[in-house]
Amino acid sequence: MQKELDNLKDILTFEKQNLEMVIYDCDKFSSLCNEKDIELKAALSEKRSLEMRLPKLSSQGSKKTIPKELVDANNQVFEKIHEELKACSMLCTAEETKKRLLSEKSSLEAKIVELEKKKSSEVCCLNISCFAFSARRVVNLSHTGIRALPSSINSLFHKIIPGD
Repeated sequence: MQKELDNLKDILTFEKQNLEMVIYDCDKFSSLCNEKDIELKAALSEKRSLEMRLPKLSSQGSKKTIPKELVDANNQVFEKIHEELKACSMLCTAEETKKRLLSEKSSLEAKIVELEKKKSSEVCCLNISCFAFSARRVVNLSHTGIRALPSSINSLFHKIIPGD
């Protein structure tokens, strides 16, 4: 029983460490997500700026270079959005892992409490059993010549040690 309790405590400690790592990763991914969001906004702003310049440049006769610039800008925006989605996906995974670890931690803590109660109950039963054994040794009057105990002691003895 004690080994099982110690094993569960070790598992709980390990899960707490895992939870701390997941929380750290979650925070890291959250800040990364915020950084990527800022970069995405900057890229979208740049794209709008390029789109606004398009009519001006096309009227000046440089139609061949503008589409390439727009394609490049769109590709950059697409890549940044793709990176953002990856970061968000990693963040979601980290949050799910965090929830799972919190649930496991709660379950392990409940098991530890249950085992501690069971251990306490067994220790109590063991103490009563030791008391009963001591009482038998004390109450064994066969060699003393006393044939019966006073009724109050006798009833107490039979409450403690049923069947004697």
